[in-house]
Amino acid sequence: MKVIPKWSIAVLAVYILGLYWAPTDGAMGESYRLIYLHVPFAWNALLGTFLAAGAAGIYLWKREEEWDRTAQGLVEASAFLAAMALATGSLWGRYTWGVWWTWDARLTTFLILFLLLAGTIVVRDMLGTTPRARRAASIVAIVAALDVPIVHLSVRLWRTLHQDASVLKPDRPSMDAEMLWVLLGGAVAVGWWLFATAGARMKALEKVTKTDGYIAEGSS
Repeated sequence: MKVIPKWSIAVLAVYILGLYWAPTDGAMGESYRLIYLHVPFAWNALLGTFLAAGAAGIYLWKREEEWDRTAQGLVEASAFLAAMALATGSLWGRYTWGVWWTWDARLTTFLILFLLLAGTIVVRDMLGTTPRARRAASIVAIVAALDVPIVHLSVRLWRTLHQDASVLKPDRPSMDAEMLWVLLGGAVAVGWWLFATAGARMKALEKVTKTDGYIAEGSS
């Protein structure tokens, strides 16, 4: 019998709270409840990208296989979360702005982030498991992380349809306390998914390495 992952139960529980316990937003109505999925997806995609870049940087420094696996696992999980953030954001935009997509500064910079993460995966697929592939993928992962602060600051650097930060702002959060607690719960639950998925992927990569053999630096 297949065991249901605990993180999936946590994500579902948080979203149920978002649907039935958190109050309705006065400006956006019921459509705002997508925030309890969209924002945790986006936050954790940014977090995963930042951590992946850190692991990639350590790999380039030490050339140790486990850091490369860590970066790869985090990149793959973060790419999925970025895709989900774009999908839920598009749905939210359809209800809020009346369009599925617009070249808004926040959306565009986040799309670039997703493409860089996807590009890291493509580089590995094209170049295989050679040291050259690992180095190239590590560099792209670090470049992707450079986009993270741009995504965060985009709503302040440019005129944008996307609302300004409601939680990550210099002063106190501008959200109802009940909304805030559910949102933070969602961030923790999706973060749990991020690390669980990245960890499972790292173990899978380790098995592949043991089966196929590890190509050491200097071999290509």
